[in-house]
Amino acid sequence: MAANRGNLILTVAVAALFSTLSIPTALALCNGSNPCNASSSAPPATSPPATSPPATSPPATSPPATSPPSTSPPGSSTQPSGTQPSGTQPSGTQPSGTQPSGTQPSGTQPSGTQPSGTQPSGTQPSFVPGQSGAGAVASLTPGQINNFKPSEMANFTPNQVAELKPSQMAEFKGSQISSLPPEAFSAFNAQQVGAIKPDAFKGFNAGQVGAMSPEAFAGMKGSQMDAMPAGALNGMTPEQLASIAPGTFKVMDAKQLGALSPEAMGAMQPGQLGALSANAFKGFNAGQVGAMSPEAFAGMKGSQMDAMPAGALNGMTPEQLASIAPGTFKVMDAKQLGALSPEAMGAMQPGQLGALSANAFKGFNAGQVGAMSPEAFAGMKGSQMDAMPAGALNGMTPEQLASIAPATFKVMDAKQLGALSSEAMGAMGSGQLGALSANAFKGFNAGQVGAMSPEAFAGMKGSQMDAMPAGALNGMTPEQLASIAPGTFKVMDAKQLGALSPEAMGAMDAAKFSALPASAIGGLKPAQVSELTPQAFGAMKPAQLAALKPGVAPAVTEAQLEGLSNAQEKKLTAKFVAALDPQQKEALGN
Repeated sequence: MAANRGNLILTVAVAALFSTLSIPTALALCNGSNPCNASSSAPPATSPPATSPPATSPPATSPPATSPPSTSPPGSSTQPSGTQPSGTQPSGTQPSGTQPSGTQPSGTQPSGTQPSGTQPSGTQPSFVPGQSGAGAVASLTPGQINNFKPSEMANFTPNQVAELKPSQMAEFKGSQISSLPPEAFSAFNAQQVGAIKPDAFKGFNAGQVGAMSPEAFAGMKGSQMDAMPAGALNGMTPEQLASIAPGTFKVMDAKQLGALSPEAMGAMQPGQLGALSANAFKGFNAGQVGAMSPEAFAGMKGSQMDAMPAGALNGMTPEQLASIAPGTFKVMDAKQLGALSPEAMGAMQPGQLGALSANAFKGFNAGQVGAMSPEAFAGMKGSQMDAMPAGALNGMTPEQLASIAPATFKVMDAKQLGALSSEAMGAMGSGQLGALSANAFKGFNAGQVGAMSPEAFAGMKGSQMDAMPAGALNGMTPEQLASIAPGTFKVMDAKQLGALSPEAMGAMDAAKFSALPASAIGGLKPAQVSELTPQAFGAMKPAQLAALKPGVAPAVTEAQLEGLSNAQEKKLTAKFVAALDPQQKEALGN
């Protein structure tokens, strides 16, 4: 009886011990060498059969004196056969809170006894944007990220965003990214930005972009730039743009480029501009161009220049234009050239001007030409001169004209020549004038002729004289006329001769005057005749003498008449002699 009581006490103690253990711990104790079934601890041979006659079995409430021997398993002698599952504590003997292992009802685990990390599947701790600590961000799963609603995304804090791993950033969708507040974007780093799916960039807006750090954009990829809305790029700062890798700009389109602010464009580097496609250049505007550094344009390509809007080039500065490689100008058209400001054109170099196509020269205007350096025109070609508008040449300075190669003037036409200012024409050399076509000479005017140097006319040809307007010859000076070769006067007509000033006629020597065709003599005016030297008058040929009109007879001097030979006198017409006064006639007879 004492032994049975001891067994009963031991059973109660074991049950109490198991009630304080967690389920996993209790299960660990219940192994093959330490079975939890109390009935298995007693030798089977000494255990009374479970089918003992009821008459001899003491009731469950019998005193310990009527219990079977101590070799029976505790409690087995008191449980009626078939009413208690094997290994379970008899009803009414389990202390409160000591539920045996394996029978604990769901949700009844004592507080504080669950080991760390044993949270049952499906009960991941919830993350609340704006409330949960930043440290909880690391536990976010792809499934949780995908389930965040826009309203939840709007509550993310910078600290929470800063803790997101690149692999987690890759799970966000565009609709989610667009819901993040701008201040959350300020926490992005380069690794996070680089991990964002290109499709998610479609959700960016200007306010979010502007809030980001420049360092974050260092991780931006081309596929991401390709997906970014143009409106979002309007929020980009100079520092952000400067941090983007040049290769990222390869996919930028015209609309995206056009959305960048002038301030941001001011930070663009040569490599970045050089990476832009020709299509992207179509998005440039004058404000952006004017804000950029001269160094940025050093990498500009011909295909890019070809695509740039004319209006955008209106914003180019002298320093920017000077930095562009000459070859880039080969594709510039007339509209683009015409849009460049006079100030910018002032920086154009000979190589750049020489690279321009003839078509581009059609865009020149007087203001641009006048602002350019004389050195720039040293590379000007004939095909370019041929295409230049006459109005543009009106802006040419003396120094510019002087620097142009003589051969370039071969293609100049009358309208172009006529547009040159008198001041510019003053710098024309004999080689340049000699290269002009007869057609070009038709454009001369008196002011231009009068401004030219005597040396320039030394190369004048007969075909040029033949084409020169009579009114232009009215501006010729004595020194200019004196420099013209005698043979040049062979083609002069009466109207041209009559247009020469009396002063200029005074410089006509015998060789020149005698070279005039007889048809030209009829154009002489009295004032011109009186200025002729006796030598020039005396060198007249018979046909010229016969062509003298009676109207000029009164202007002939006695010295001129005295110089004529008898043979020459005989060639004078009777009408001419009749018009002479007595004194002139007397001189004629001497």
